[in-house]
Amino acid sequence: MSRISATIITLVTMIFAAAVSAADIPQMINYQGRLTGASGSALDTTVSMTFTIYDDSTGGSPKWSETHSAVVVTKGLFNVLLGGVIPVADSVFDNAPRYLGITISTNPEISPRTQLISVPYAYRARRADTAAVSLSGPAGQDGWTDDGNSVRLTSGSDNVGIGTSSPTEKLDVTGNIAASGMITSGGSLSIDGANDKITASGGEVDFDDDNIVTTGYVGIGEYPSLATETRLEIKGTSDAATSLIGIYHETSAPWHLAYPVLEVYNDTYGYTPFTLTGGGVIIQRTSSGSKGREAGVVVNRIDPEITYFNGGNVGFGTETPEARIDIRGAGEPHMPLVRIAQEAGAPEEMKNPMLEIRNETYGFEPLSIDGGGTITMRRSNAATYTVIGTDSSYFMGGNVGIGTEDPQRPLHVTEVMRLEPSPVPPPDPMPGDMYIDASDGNRLKVFDGAVWQACWQTGG
Repeated sequence: MSRISATIITLVTMIFAAAVSAADIPQMINYQGRLTGASGSALDTTVSMTFTIYDDSTGGSPKWSETHSAVVVTKGLFNVLLGGVIPVADSVFDNAPRYLGITISTNPEISPRTQLISVPYAYRARRADTAAVSLSGPAGQDGWTDDGNSVRLTSGSDNVGIGTSSPTEKLDVTGNIAASGMITSGGSLSIDGANDKITASGGEVDFDDDNIVTTGYVGIGEYPSLATETRLEIKGTSDAATSLIGIYHETSAPWHLAYPVLEVYNDTYGYTPFTLTGGGVIIQRTSSGSKGREAGVVVNRIDPEITYFNGGNVGFGTETPEARIDIRGAGEPHMPLVRIAQEAGAPEEMKNPMLEIRNETYGFEPLSIDGGGTITMRRSNAATYTVIGTDSSYFMGGNVGIGTEDPQRPLHVTEVMRLEPSPVPPPDPMPGDMYIDASDGNRLKVFDGAVWQACWQTGG
């Protein structure tokens, strides 16, 4: 076969005239042609044909190609379904001219190439009459437009409804929305959810793995309904059993005790005025004299191991303490104001002072009570004047009154003083010692330094 020519009879169907393809529509083109020999006579044969779609009438780049190895030609006529071997993707037709080239067997490609065009009703395919979403007006004025990069509503006044036939916003969805990426709002964001709402207007609300950031005010539990006036405002509820703030720290590891569970930081002056750590330790730093107090100065501290207050008054049972420690009654007749209990775990604890009052001016402790119950009172830093203890008690200053508030002697006893009779004299006596001798008629005897002298004699 020295020369073969092909004549296009018709292009019956153009499936890809519409920009949007349907999954159930075959991606094929019905192509018919007439094949003649060199003399122009119709051929009866079976040949191999290769069909290629180009983006140019000569040269260019192939957009699609397939080979039909056994095309039957009868009286010059043949019919093939382009896409029957390799489907013709709708992306081949992207609103640019396309040209069909045909190669028969090993012959050169037939020239010229044939431009592919639409059949008359393919124009109507632009309107997508059977699509779920169709154009609502003349082409290019309303409805959806696909410019190859995006699909959009041509009319700016239209609303899109999903799950509703009467959308009131640009996008009105009745039902749930699932997003695997970010939802961005360039303006005000309001998610009401029947008044369980998140609103951002003129600021930023950031919910992520680490923090919640807002440039406005945050109000929690606005009861009663009052405007939020601080950066973070927590208001009470009508339920008396509901706490305003609950702070819990992770106790799975001891090192969590060092982490603050609540921290108030003064960024202007660079210190933390209030800190509550995971171990229940409360540290309060306050300014003194000027607001620029050093960050390392701890004024008040409350923790299980050590507690001290280095500024202000502390009140127990009163909101207005008038002394460094101000203890008021509890209103119960049998409740002591102060109770000091000794730690009985070890004997050495008895050496530790349970109560100590120190005179900082003169450098001594005028009153001390140790763990063993011994009371010590000093009137100066030079001598111990009074000791009351379990082993011995003595008074080295002033008069001691028993039964009287105005003792006139070092020991002043009203009513009756009793000495318990003893059948034997006290051991290791000293001059002036007295006792009642039960073996000698219960007479009072006094040691004169050598012998015990009876204070009276019987019978004369």
